[in-house]
Amino acid sequence: MRPADAEPTPLHASAADQSPELRPWSIRRRMLGIALGVALLAWLVGGVAAYLADQQADAQLRDGRLAHLAETLAALSEHELGEQAADAPGAEGHGTVRLERDVLGGRYLFQVWRADGRLVLRSRSAPADVPLIARAEPGFGASVQGGDRLRTYLMRSRGGGGPDALEIHVAERLDPAENNFATLGAGLVAAMLLSMGAVALLAGWLVVRALRPMGVIEAALRGRQPADVAPLPAHDVPEEMRPMLAALNGLIRRGGERLSRERGFTALAAHELRMPLATLRLRAQVALRETDPDKRAAQLAALLPVVDRCDHLIAQLLTLARLEQDERAEAPEPVDLRALADELLDELEPMAAKRRVRTVLELDAPQLRGRRFGLQMLLRNLVVNALRHSPEGGTVRIASRHEPGATLIEVDDAGPGIAPADRERVFERFVRLDRDAAGVGLGLSIVRAVAEAHGASTALLEAPGGGLRVRVSFPDGPGPAGSPGPAP
Repeated sequence: MRPADAEPTPLHASAADQSPELRPWSIRRRMLGIALGVALLAWLVGGVAAYLADQQADAQLRDGRLAHLAETLAALSEHELGEQAADAPGAEGHGTVRLERDVLGGRYLFQVWRADGRLVLRSRSAPADVPLIARAEPGFGASVQGGDRLRTYLMRSRGGGGPDALEIHVAERLDPAENNFATLGAGLVAAMLLSMGAVALLAGWLVVRALRPMGVIEAALRGRQPADVAPLPAHDVPEEMRPMLAALNGLIRRGGERLSRERGFTALAAHELRMPLATLRLRAQVALRETDPDKRAAQLAALLPVVDRCDHLIAQLLTLARLEQDERAEAPEPVDLRALADELLDELEPMAAKRRVRTVLELDAPQLRGRRFGLQMLLRNLVVNALRHSPEGGTVRIASRHEPGATLIEVDDAGPGIAPADRERVFERFVRLDRDAAGVGLGLSIVRAVAEAHGASTALLEAPGGGLRVRVSFPDGPGPAGSPGPAP
C-alpha cells in the first residue's frame, strides 16, 4: 500500500516533466576550456618537436665529433707508427701500442688496426682482443658492449686496401638519461605550470572582456518595460553577435508594430461598437416608455438591424483574431476551391436570391495550396461584398486560373466600383466609403490579411461590366509564410 503521506502520482505526466533536465552550459567556461586545451596541445606538440629537433642536432654534433676524432687518430697513428719504425727498423707493426693515459676520458673508445688484422693502437678502455666495430663497411653505426650503448664510426686511411692501410674504430658511450624526458627537470615543469596559469588568467580576462556585450544586452533586456520597443544597443558588438542582435531587434520591431496595430484596432473597434450600442440602448429605452403595442413592436423590430450589425462586427473581429492564430499554427494544405465555393454559395443563396443576383463559377484552377480557414474567409468576404454592391438582377463572377508564376482568384461584380484614388484606402480597417451601406469596413482588411499570410498580393481593378474586380495573386513556390502557390 502507498503511505498516507505520499504525494499522489499524476495519471498523465507531460513529456517535459518526464524528460531529464538539461544541464546548462557556459560559453565563458567552454571558450576558456578551448583556449587552454589548444594552448596545452600546442605546448605538447612544440615540446615534442623541440625535443626531436634537439636530439637530431645532438646526433649530428656527436657524429661530427666522432669523425673529427677518427681523423685526428689517423694522423696520430701514422706519426706513432713512423716513430716506431725509426726506433726499430724492420719491426714496424709487430707490437701493440697502448696509450698509457686515457686522455679522452671514459666516454670515448678507439682502436687502430692494420689491414692484416693486428691491433696497433687502442684506448685504455677499449678491448684488446676483439674489434670495437664488427662490421667491415666504413661509416656510422651503433653497437652494445658490456651493457653500454655505443655510437660508432669506422674509417680507413693510409694506402686504401694495401698492407699499410689502417682501420680506425671510434665509439662514444651514450648516456641513457640523455633520451629520457625526466631529465627535463622540475624547473621546466614548474615553468610550464606557471605559464599555464598565466595563459589561463589572460584567456579568462580576454573571454570575459569579449563576452561583455552579452551582459550589456542582458541588462538592457532585463530592465526593459513591456511597452518599450526601442532597438537594443548595437555598438561595440562582435561580428558573430550582429546577426542575432539584428534578428532580435527585428522581432522587437515587429512586436511593436503589432502592438501598435492592436492598440489602434482596439480603439477603432471600441469606437465602432459604441455607436450601435448607443443606438440599441436608445431604442430599447424608447420601447420601454412606449404604451402603444404597435409602436412598441415597431421600436423592438428596429432593434434587430442594430443587433445584426453588432453581431457582424463581433464575428469579423473574431475572424481576424483566428486568422492571426492560424497563421502561426495551421499548416498549409491542398484546398479544393470548387468545394469551398459550392459550400459558400449554398450559405449565401438566401442573400443572392433576395437581391436577385446571379452567381457564375469559372474555376479553371480548382485547387490551391494554403490554409483552408483563411481561404474560406477571403472568398466569403469577397463574395459578400460583391453581392452587397451588385444591383438587382446583376451577376457576380467567381473565377480562378493559372498564369506563369502565379494562381489568380478573381471576383467581379456589376456595382458602382471604387475610384482609383480610394482603392488603397479601402483596405484599411473600419474604412467605409458609403457610411449608409451595410457592413463594418473589415471585409477587405481580412482579404488582405489572408493574402499577406499566403505571400499573395491584392489588386482592385475595373471589371469588364463596369463594376469592381478584386484580384488575389498567389505566387508559385513557397511564399513568406511558407505557403506554396498552386497545389500539385
